[in-house]
Amino acid sequence: MVYEFRRWGENRRYAIFYDKELKKEVIVPRSRLIPTLVCEAKYSYLKDPNLIAERCAEESSVDGIVIFRHEMHLLSQYGNTTVREPDKEYSFPKDIDFSCVREEVRRGRRDLDEIIIKCYKK
Repeated sequence: MVYEFRRWGENRRYAIFYDKELKKEVIVPRSRLIPTLVCEAKYSYLKDPNLIAERCAEESSVDGIVIFRHEMHLLSQYGNTTVREPDKEYSFPKDIDFSCVREEVRRGRRDLDEIIIKCYKK
């Protein structure tokens, strides 16, 4: 799962990554741009999770499992990785806990939108 950032689309609502293994572009909604722990720490001074996610996306330092799951969803649902799903292009809440999101994804929870809701910092 090697994804390389290519460019932003429509006011940074989604990112376009290149899957180096499948040699295809994939449209990744903002809510699927979960930064890696190292990148999140690097930009923690920004305080805004959306800015952190954007910077990490531009450095191709986002959670590959999340992007892979989204890519497989697009392929199974539409047979195409360049389909947009505007309902998933939402911004992160200011109090999101990315560590919680990463952990829940690795535990095998399926619905990332539910995970994001669960992972508000309290």
